[in-house]
Amino acid sequence: GMHGNKQEQEKEERSKKTKAKGKPSGPPDGYFNHFPVYYQDFKEGFHSNAHCIGDNFGEEAWKFRSCHFQNLCFDTEDREFVMFTSPEQHKLEEALEKPQSDTFWTASSKNTSVSVGGMNPKWNDEHKLLKWYPTLRDANDDLKSQGGYFMLQTDKVLIPWHSMAGHNPGHLVWDDFLPLYKLITAFDLIDKDMVLIRYDLTLAMWAGCQRQWEKCRPILKKFLPLLGTHLNMTSSQNDTSLELVVDGEQLSRKSKYVCAPNGAAGLGYLTDHFKSYHGWHPDDYKMALNTGRGGQMYQFRNWMVDNVYEEKRDERKISKAPYRIIISNFSSDKGPRTVSFNHLATNIRNRLGHKYELDIKEVVLNTMSIKEQVQLTADAAIFISMCGGGAVTSMFLPKGASLLLYYTAAGHGRHPNTPARLDWDLLNNIGYIRVHWLPKPRQMFLKPIVGQNENGNDDLDFVLNLLDHELDIISHFDDYK
Repeated sequence: GMHGNKQEQEKEERSKKTKAKGKPSGPPDGYFNHFPVYYQDFKEGFHSNAHCIGDNFGEEAWKFRSCHFQNLCFDTEDREFVMFTSPEQHKLEEALEKPQSDTFWTASSKNTSVSVGGMNPKWNDEHKLLKWYPTLRDANDDLKSQGGYFMLQTDKVLIPWHSMAGHNPGHLVWDDFLPLYKLITAFDLIDKDMVLIRYDLTLAMWAGCQRQWEKCRPILKKFLPLLGTHLNMTSSQNDTSLELVVDGEQLSRKSKYVCAPNGAAGLGYLTDHFKSYHGWHPDDYKMALNTGRGGQMYQFRNWMVDNVYEEKRDERKISKAPYRIIISNFSSDKGPRTVSFNHLATNIRNRLGHKYELDIKEVVLNTMSIKEQVQLTADAAIFISMCGGGAVTSMFLPKGASLLLYYTAAGHGRHPNTPARLDWDLLNNIGYIRVHWLPKPRQMFLKPIVGQNENGNDDLDFVLNLLDHELDIISHFDDYK
């Protein structure tokens, strides 16, 4: 039918096999952004709860906090998120407001706030617009007059989300998707499907999707399957759709509220580099945030791969020939990082082709769908790329693979004398792949090497020795399992 698109039906079929079925079930009364909803009559005692973590007791605590909500609702007329307070909650908040109570702190208070999106350290004071919390209302007052509400199923989680810079795949995966993953794993919601509402602010942020929607849209459309969803199943809070299934008796079932048994929000400092930058400047290397997070990165990778394949996938044995080497050309569109690895493939074949059975793929990733990128990479042994946002696809390499990243050694226009090993903090803490950093040669392998006469091309000699060593490890990798 017009509502439940085919993707959703197929997904329903699969989820029956793998996880607990969402309740309520049966024929829905409507669809909220293509997700089934069920009408519920208002009953006395219906209310929302919140559980917030991450507090540091300071002025900036809202940037650190994340919350899990029970019965997070969305008002389709006022276009805002709402929670309904209980009498017990009123009493608690009143007690917290007494003068001597400022030393009490509770994870259950609703007098709080979170950041609706990841923080960009380049934003100025306008970043305070990301400070957010659902509007609090009294159920007996407001919801009662509506008569009821539409309920999302228990296997969904409703999440308001502001994209930091979703037109760049690296920022999208590491500053939006990774924080969303951290948020839902923190509250053990990983088995639930995300119902994402992009949250537009009163002022569009620099580099955010609200300001650059035309640039963001194709990238979101391509990459959202990594989260197990699709662009047509998301919207901003200003253009959600609630389509009712109409037959005679259901005409009376109207409500402006859609409620979710589970909701979550708060992405502020869950990004991959917190308050620091990617690695343009020497100061960026003083603090590492991702130390000890290698296991989480591998789980994040596996979760995204499973989402794209829409099922668990058997990894092929990495030690089995042929060995796939991916050479990613033009992975960046930023001047000095726009690189084609001319002749590198020829040189690899000449030097190593007799020793290992190779399957060298020279690709331009931005011409491929995300499923094609994952299929290509998840069966690869070695991935060669310039660093930067375009290298994000290397996350899908299998355990035991090797990643060679070239960086602009002379640095960047802004810091001409320092190397720009972009995203070093995240990549250097991944435990399932071996990561190597190489300065971008001035000549970028323009000439193939003829015979053994190498004319002292140290750059090329090093990379070929490294590849030989890595292929040796890879060809024996399964001996150690």
